[in-house]
Amino acid sequence: RDLYSYLLSQWSVSHARTTEMRAMLMGRNRIEVLEEDEERNMTPIEMHSGRPGGIIEHGRGLLMAMPAFSHETKDQTTEAKRESDQLEAIMAKVFQKSLMATDFWPSVGKEVLGYGYSFVKVLTLPSVWTFQTGYPVREKDEKPKAYLTRVKKFKAEDGKFPFLITHVPALNVLTLLDAEDNVICSIEAKRVMAGLLDELGSSTAQEAIRSGSVKWYEDLLVLEYMDVNWIAYYVGQTAISDKDQTLDILHVGFEEFRKTEHHIGKCPMVCVAGIKTGEVIYEDRFKSFLDDAKESLEAYDKLLSRLMTMVHAYYLPSYVYTMAQNSMQWAGKDKKALRVKLGGVTVMLADEGLMNLPYPTGLPDAEALLREVDDIIQRHTLEDVLFGRVVGSAPAFQVNLRINVARSKLTPIAQHMATSVIRVMDLFFRGVIALGKSVMVDDLEVTVGMAKAALGRIGVSIEPKSPVDRSQDIGTATMALQFGLPWDWICENILDISN
Repeated sequence: RDLYSYLLSQWSVSHARTTEMRAMLMGRNRIEVLEEDEERNMTPIEMHSGRPGGIIEHGRGLLMAMPAFSHETKDQTTEAKRESDQLEAIMAKVFQKSLMATDFWPSVGKEVLGYGYSFVKVLTLPSVWTFQTGYPVREKDEKPKAYLTRVKKFKAEDGKFPFLITHVPALNVLTLLDAEDNVICSIEAKRVMAGLLDELGSSTAQEAIRSGSVKWYEDLLVLEYMDVNWIAYYVGQTAISDKDQTLDILHVGFEEFRKTEHHIGKCPMVCVAGIKTGEVIYEDRFKSFLDDAKESLEAYDKLLSRLMTMVHAYYLPSYVYTMAQNSMQWAGKDKKALRVKLGGVTVMLADEGLMNLPYPTGLPDAEALLREVDDIIQRHTLEDVLFGRVVGSAPAFQVNLRINVARSKLTPIAQHMATSVIRVMDLFFRGVIALGKSVMVDDLEVTVGMAKAALGRIGVSIEPKSPVDRSQDIGTATMALQFGLPWDWICENILDISN
């Protein structure tokens, strides 16, 4: 609890900023519109343009290129090169296998661009390779070769993959980071159904369900603590509602549910950095892709809402009806106060009048301000390039320049994401070593010796590419093939197809 309080105080400002950015990306941020007033007789319209979310989605598309894996051989022998090629293929298959299982990478890309940071968890699951789950037991008088064949078949076909790579929402975890953004320890808060915890043997959940304080379908808060040696789970003693903040847990009592040593030697949590500011404190350490344009995006929605309010107010024609009687003839009678009805009929007496109050001249209109704000947004986010909306009359060199500028702005983010993939694969190989058994990744086998050889020799690159870039790569590959270059070399060096 002391560690949690410390980490919460360190991350509180950053999480508040992230929460605000999440509301903007989801189109739920509050726009400052005209307050409702009966005397004004005008209904304020709040309109979100959706630009923040659209920019992030299109930027994420450029970063979703499959990582290119490489392994540095320890020597130049044929056997070492063959093993290196196999390790590169294994890393690519592990990444694809995890992507199909948990779809973690798109969520990571969205948070890295939107919030400036994200987290990935790599868990080794030795429990799926036990005799109870069907792991082959050597029969009496069974030959070693036949037994190893059955084990290999179980690992490749019948058994579950003993690794889980998944995305952890940035607002659901508190981490202690070193200067290089390596995670020293983490506390993740998650919601788990009480009935599931009951089946897993949680005494806290069983007692809560039996007493009736918690229904089996309600959620209990579970904390997952991880460091370089241990993984521990703590179950909250009271149900939580959807309105509760997941990490606001100081008022909840917890009981230790399970604790195990993972033998990996590193914390299984990986921090994926986006734009790094160079600051050490957490509140200024990471920066969203939209931070520089945040105020302009808010102003754009505000101006758009004001324009929509005016269109809504004056869409229907308004009329003024002047009665023949004057105010003297209504003296002593019950006369209703004059009320202007937009889109209706305003009734006036003969000696009454309406006029517009003068307003300062020379002020820019809303459309001019919209254009100015739009230009600021374009400069900071290069939105037109991300959307493929460069002005058709612009010279070709200017279009290419803007495309290259957009790519260069995303390149540091891609490099940081590639570094995180290296750490993920490092945890995978450490997990193989901790299992003490070879692992089958589809039709490829990684032994404990291969895993040890891979540590510290992994390389990953991610290059942001648009559909135009990929079309150019295909043209370059065709020309290289005509010049007689090897097809394998073209695939790996031009088309970025590993192995």
